Amino acid sequence: MNDKYSRRLEIRIDGERFALLRKKAKETRKSIAELIRDAIDKQYRWASISRKLHALEKLKEISVPIENWSDLKEDVEEEILLKNESL
Repeated sequence: MNDKYSRRLEIRIDGERFALLRKKAKETRKSIAELIRDAIDKQYRWASISRKLHALEKLKEISVPIENWSDLKEDVEEEILLKNESL
């Protein structure tokens, strides 16, 4: 077994859903487990990406004059280091 998939999950589904998964697995030449992992990724990772895109849009709305992005990056990194040292 691949170490990448070290967590085992047992779920119970009805026969109709199982038949659908089995049919789709055969059509796509994927395992049922792979189909389920793909479905989880599509459902929940998209939500995470969507939240990040929304946050990015909000950041774009902030009007702050920045002359040098390198200086800003250094300032942010320094602030993070200072906060981490105080913990």
